[in-house]
Amino acid sequence: MSQAIAVCHGEFGRAARYRLDKTIITHAHRKGHLIFHVDGGNARVPNGDVCLVTASKAVAVSPWEPHGFCVEDGRENICLVLYIKPMWFLENSSSGEFALKFGRPDLTVTPEITGFVNRLTALLFDSEEQTCFDQSWSNASGDRRAKSYNRFSDFRVRRALRLIQDKIGEDFEMENLAGSVGLSHPHFFKLFKQYMGVTPTCT
Repeated sequence: MSQAIAVCHGEFGRAARYRLDKTIITHAHRKGHLIFHVDGGNARVPNGDVCLVTASKAVAVSPWEPHGFCVEDGRENICLVLYIKPMWFLENSSSGEFALKFGRPDLTVTPEITGFVNRLTALLFDSEEQTCFDQSWSNASGDRRAKSYNRFSDFRVRRALRLIQDKIGEDFEMENLAGSVGLSHPHFFKLFKQYMGVTPTCT
């Protein structure tokens, strides 16, 4: 399973925290990636060479570079992935010849980088909200908790609910709401109905 636990957009692109327990086949994107180990088993990223994602090693994937993601058998991996927009490369490269490339794919995770990763991961996780939510379900039956968790497990639905709450009493377009969570209008309505049981216009 590949599940995005949390996501945040910024000028550089976006940051996402993933839970992965299956191999992802070779693919490519227009954005570059920086992949950091957060928890669980180690992983491998075949991208020409095979680079490791461990507590001490991270991987840089250049835009349009074919790559995959392989987890250890039976081990779940939680990682932080920074998706870097091509424009960021152009603005920060000293040479047009190498504008859309990282200098090397394998990175050593220094204590400074570990600090950055930990802080960003904590911000993405909403730790205080999650702690309180977990405590509220501490004595609930497993079935009830599973149903509730599944209902809100998609980060795009959670973000949409926050945006709707922020705009209560205001007029806003559903097309804009769908775009704010990174989905097309039809996909957003289908996903929202799947998790919430109603379309967003009924909330």
